[in-house]
Amino acid sequence: MTKHGHDSGHSDGAPVQVDARSDEMARLGEIVDDFEHAMLVTRSEEGELRARPMRIVAQRPGGTVVFVTHRADEKVDEIASSPEVSVTLQDGKRFVSLSGTASVDDDRDRIGRFFDASWEPWFPGGARDPDIRLIDVTPTHAEYWDGSGLERLTFLFAAAKAVAKGESLTTDVTEHAKLEIVGRG
Repeated sequence: MTKHGHDSGHSDGAPVQVDARSDEMARLGEIVDDFEHAMLVTRSEEGELRARPMRIVAQRPGGTVVFVTHRADEKVDEIASSPEVSVTLQDGKRFVSLSGTASVDDDRDRIGRFFDASWEPWFPGGARDPDIRLIDVTPTHAEYWDGSGLERLTFLFAAAKAVAKGESLTTDVTEHAKLEIVGRG
């Protein structure tokens, strides 16, 4: 994990290999837990990248993010033909990018564990609605920038200092990490 702009301790900015159960992954999980929505990016059959907002249903150990969808949505077919996806999250102070593999799950018991009454307008059959699917995105790479603990005065001071020195402001005012996730299973 890096704090204050030291790119995971590597001057070249290369990602650090981390175990899916590491402290770095726990920190990533803490950040993702604060988000309710994300953008899921899939590849269409024509090869175009397609992004759409998705509600995060859950986060599983190892960084896997779970979404809910309808079985007839295009993204289900896109994932079947090209499971490599990206997930992005941002709130103005925190930014997360996940790259990984998606899978679609129709396990009724698992869906029942996640089911929320707010889904009923789309799935009137409740947890047993045959059209509900879960999408699991298991990341292989992750990167985050966290400026949520940054005080406005700290930022203004860093910005003024950079201007006074004739330098550009760098990411050294945020927590930043690049992670390559290994050791699954």
